[in-house]
Amino acid sequence: MPDEHAALLAELMERYSDLPMDLADATLVWLAGQIESNLVATLDRKDFVVYRAARNRPFKNIFFE
Repeated sequence: MPDEHAALLAELMERYSDLPMDLADATLVWLAGQIESNLVATLDRKDFVVYRAARNRPFKNIFFE
């Protein structure tokens, strides 16, 4: 990840601080935004039903579909 995107990760972690969002989750959410996808592969079912992809779309976790 380019250094200039670190601030975006911090913003995501602040936005979801009530969960709280960890660096791994923030990175997946950031990457999904970069490739314009709402598909994710994670065992973190609880948090990814709350997180939102670009254009406020819910994530689709391929492990639990």
